[in-house]
Amino acid sequence: MNSIYTVGDPHTWPHIVAALVWLTDCIKLLLDYTIICYGLLWLVMLKYKAYMNRLELNPSSLDQKLTGPDKETGRLELEWETIRQENVQLQNIADNQKYSVIDIERTRHEKNELIPHKLARKLKLIPKEAENSKGYDFEIKFNSEAELLNETKEEINKALNEEIGLEGALEQLNTIKTEQKCEDADEEGGERGPQDDVPTHVSLWKNILKNRLLKLTENMKECTSENLKMSDIENYQRRL
Repeated sequence: MNSIYTVGDPHTWPHIVAALVWLTDCIKLLLDYTIICYGLLWLVMLKYKAYMNRLELNPSSLDQKLTGPDKETGRLELEWETIRQENVQLQNIADNQKYSVIDIERTRHEKNELIPHKLARKLKLIPKEAENSKGYDFEIKFNSEAELLNETKEEINKALNEEIGLEGALEQLNTIKTEQKCEDADEEGGERGPQDDVPTHVSLWKNILKNRLLKLTENMKECTSENLKMSDIENYQRRL
């Protein structure tokens, strides 16, 4: 029985051989992996050395890459400072200038209005003695009474409202006067009351308002005639 457990017995050799074969395979795998890793490491080292050599040969390109953003930043700062100074100067000019934006827009609008005037001169429509005017005055004139026209309309509306109010007051006074006459019909030689002066006062106001309305109507007619001249010129230009 003791001989069975002896190490050098033949029946124990297969186990030893199997263990040796397994160890050999493990060593082969480890060596293959080590060889592959070493090869890859060597390739990486070669690439790294080549890259470092290339960097050492071209230091100026790296300096340019490093200094490029700094130069661009400085240029942008100078440009920003220049623009800021220009804005300050323009703001000072705008604050101290004689003409405002509204004046410039009005001048531009008047310039655009002169374009039809020049066209009419080329077409010999103006002045009145031109060849194609045939005695008509097609010259576009500045309507200086535009504001007067608006004021006239407002005054007309106010006058009409005043007239309506005075007419209502007159009716009320006439009613009061009629009632007063009925009450005093049986009395003789009564003193003249203040109600008798009211119709006279109202009639005076009516005459004043009528005169104002006549003047305003005449101004309206004059402004309307000027507007008609402008419309005639525009129609003539459309026909051309």
